[in-house]
Amino acid sequence: MTDLLASSPSPSESGGGLPLSTPARRDSEDIDMSTTIDKTPEQIANNASFRERLAGITFGMYRQFPFFALVAESFDIRIGRDIPTACVDDRGRITFNPDFVKDLSDIQFTFILAHEVMHPAFNYFGRRGIRDNQKWNEAHDYAINLMLRDSFSRPDSMPDGILINDDFVGMSAEQIYEVLTRNGGKSAKKCSITGDCRESDGDSNDPAGDCETVRPNRAKKPTQPDEWQAVIAAAATRAKQMGRLPESIEREVGDFLKSKVDWTEQLRQRLRHGVSRVHRDQYTFSPPNRRLVHQGIYFPSLVGFDAPKIAFAIDTSGSMGQAEVEQAHAEIDAIRKQYGCPVYIMACDADVHSGEWVDPYSDLPMPMGGGGTDFRPVFDHLTTERIPVDVVVYLTDGYGEFGADPGIDTIWVITTHVAPPWGDHVQIGVEA
Repeated sequence: MTDLLASSPSPSESGGGLPLSTPARRDSEDIDMSTTIDKTPEQIANNASFRERLAGITFGMYRQFPFFALVAESFDIRIGRDIPTACVDDRGRITFNPDFVKDLSDIQFTFILAHEVMHPAFNYFGRRGIRDNQKWNEAHDYAINLMLRDSFSRPDSMPDGILINDDFVGMSAEQIYEVLTRNGGKSAKKCSITGDCRESDGDSNDPAGDCETVRPNRAKKPTQPDEWQAVIAAAATRAKQMGRLPESIEREVGDFLKSKVDWTEQLRQRLRHGVSRVHRDQYTFSPPNRRLVHQGIYFPSLVGFDAPKIAFAIDTSGSMGQAEVEQAHAEIDAIRKQYGCPVYIMACDADVHSGEWVDPYSDLPMPMGGGGTDFRPVFDHLTTERIPVDVVVYLTDGYGEFGADPGIDTIWVITTHVAPPWGDHVQIGVEA
């Protein structure tokens, strides 16, 4: 669970908040008495207050922040006291603790609702991969809050102690995660109130505990990335027509909606080109061997025909999904068999723990690791151990230390928009 907020001023201290409608109070006979069992009078009052305020908050969001209001239509909004503040899960359910919300101003309530909406809308759960959930939640909080700060112009919109750091301006959640990892995962601020994203575990398990639905979803719940894209696109279009789409959100939406790259054919073409360049068994000084030129040493390079040798490494800290890893693995497997290429498999994270040659017709194992953010050990290992590879294929999200060009032909298979400073690269599973 990651830190979200610290103490927050009351509505009277914050100067009112959004202009709201005044929803009618429910008559006592309209109240479901089953929801009052085992609750104190204060808790019952807080629940009733939450229902009334939510109607007003929603009205205000449509007037001032239509993008968030429209996206929020796809969520169930609930109350529950098993969480300290607020959370969202992978089933499109946003849960608030009404005892926490009562101390927020209307504009702060709106800010937190928009914050929770942004997590699944921009694929929090899909982008996490195998990252640590708590640290990834915190990184996503930083990225979202910077976008929301640009959307909410009032200085009192953000509750005190919210996770925000100007050092992260212009950075993605993935980049922020790597910074937090290098810093030991410590927050920039100490917060006393927490909120998080939670994944459900089975049909009967509710990650937020015992909850009551206050407002069911009023639009179809997206379950697939393309369905979320449709929701985001529709909300952005409507908000822009109203002249109420903030620039920071428009940029994020634009990146989110760009079409995917067909990386499979690109990878195959690059690998074929790479192995065709290294099918060689004769020597020449024109050009010299690139591996030693940077040391001022000139040896002949190979030309002619020989079975090329490929090194294969995966940075398992990256955002690459299992399907993409398996597809890339299959492409390399097919090409090595086509050209009769032996493959050197490396298990690596922050270091290279093992390496082994696999002949062209043996089973190609899947490299494993534990979350590295430094790519240099792979190339240091190949050089130090004098592993005679012709092409290195490195699957990674690109967030790490590249170091200087080691003079080894490299094809980076990147799952983000990071452009390596050297070598060829193919982007997979990212927006173009």
